[in-house]
Amino acid sequence: LCGPTPARPRGGALSLLEGGRCIVTLMGVLGDVPPTDPDAFLGFARDLALPDVYEAIAEAEPLDEAVTHRHPTSVWNRYDRMRTFPQGLAVVGDAVCALNPIYGQGMTVAALEAGALRRSLARGAGLDSAAFQRDVGRIAGGAWALATGADLTFPEVEGKRTPLTRVLGGYVARLQSGASR
Repeated sequence: LCGPTPARPRGGALSLLEGGRCIVTLMGVLGDVPPTDPDAFLGFARDLALPDVYEAIAEAEPLDEAVTHRHPTSVWNRYDRMRTFPQGLAVVGDAVCALNPIYGQGMTVAALEAGALRRSLARGAGLDSAAFQRDVGRIAGGAWALATGADLTFPEVEGKRTPLTRVLGGYVARLQSGASR
């Protein structure tokens, strides 16, 4: 339930669990950090562009204290571009590409990389590490382009804006708008 506004790009989500419980996630960018104080947390949710999260938690009883997680920057270690790579070594997950968790891509990318490793090992000739890292680079590349395209829609975010990042940033904005309806 993201609803960024020009002044406050914020979002929130509810993940339903068993027993009628849920995990509440509030998101802010560019230093707009959701507070952990219960009243301020509720106020942050009230300020979202859409009322859904606030309405769901306004009368709810927290089961625990709120915790914060900060993701200072996304990093892509380009092992796929190395001229030589240590044979028998496989690098996957956040060790290759640590993505902004707001976009929810990290576990999917890691699962796709695990599938690529399984296929590589199933060939029976041992692991060709350099070829595997090129596969990982292709897998990470799409998620990286989407995440950085969205991040670079904010003028305060440093980075090169290319035609691709502008198209992807616009796509994410339209996707978020459509998802809110």
